[in-house]
Amino acid sequence: MRLAALMSLILVAGLALTPAPLARGQEKADATLGAAAICDRLLSSDVSQRERGALELNLITAKRAEELGREILRREPLEAREILEAIGEATGNFALVGAIVALESEHAEVRNVAFEALLAAPLDSLRKSGDDYLKNKRRTNLKEMLSSPATLKVLCEGIPEPKDVPKAPIEPSLHLAILADRYFGSEGFVLLMRTLGKMMAGDDSDNEKEEAGDSRDEKEARNRRADRERLRRQAAALFEAIWISPPGAQFNYVANAPIEERRKSIGRMEARLEEIAAREIEVKGKKVRGGRLGDYLIGLFSSDVSETVAAAYLRMQWWKGDSLALEGEGYSEAVEHFNTLGRRERMALRNEIKTWWESFRAETDPR
Repeated sequence: MRLAALMSLILVAGLALTPAPLARGQEKADATLGAAAICDRLLSSDVSQRERGALELNLITAKRAEELGREILRREPLEAREILEAIGEATGNFALVGAIVALESEHAEVRNVAFEALLAAPLDSLRKSGDDYLKNKRRTNLKEMLSSPATLKVLCEGIPEPKDVPKAPIEPSLHLAILADRYFGSEGFVLLMRTLGKMMAGDDSDNEKEEAGDSRDEKEARNRRADRERLRRQAAALFEAIWISPPGAQFNYVANAPIEERRKSIGRMEARLEEIAAREIEVKGKKVRGGRLGDYLIGLFSSDVSETVAAAYLRMQWWKGDSLALEGEGYSEAVEHFNTLGRRERMALRNEIKTWWESFRAETDPR
């Protein structure tokens, strides 16, 4: 009897376990949802459905992400926005391809959110995505956005102003510069910085606007002038966050100086950018034309200003994937640790960074 009871127990347990392999097989098959299904899940009011959609984005292949991008183009702008925001938060290597495809949307709102998704993406994903997909209209639109004062104005206006002095956060600012550098090389990096320079100089019609201001409403005219000056300060803050050296110290730039003086300062900046664009650089034994963001930062390793040297090293380490602070809590400790490195340790770090950068540049130079 005991043996019969034991056999019955084993049989019941076996039957109970039989569906498990089927469930796992079903889950595996369900792990490759179509583009429309992923979009529907990301838009669902059910939290678990949205989480499943987000998981799909983290596992998605480049080809399926392209299909996802085409599905986004078929959706209404409000739906496209939600889906693209989820892409910006995804950690998968290829979800970004969906945002790249969405750059060809006829709706400016959708293109802007796709741009934001690219800015928010993990740097490693940015490195691995896009070469086969950023073409034609998509490439043209992205380049125009990176060189558009209207696009950059939105980013500048979001810069916090503690004590009325704009201070651009370092990581988002570097994300912008890395995005331009990643997809357009030296041309993209220089183009971005030139656009910020134009914004720092101010519009050619500034004086005309001031002279044409309604004398009956001097307060409104003052507000217009203050808004334009604030934007110049914000553009200068974003430039400095990328460039490290303050434009005031390096180019004698003052945001509230007369427009003629501002233009002279930006002229000096332009000359520096032209030199970077024309520079000849050796990458893995081959000579290439045009300095990129990484070349610029590595060039600062020999700066006479110790704070600049430390900032350049830490930014390159962060870019290649090291976990460290670029500002705020933990930054002073990171700088202090860097400053304690001996000559041999610093040289080893320099070689490590240069090796990484040469590989990154060789892999991502525009073809």
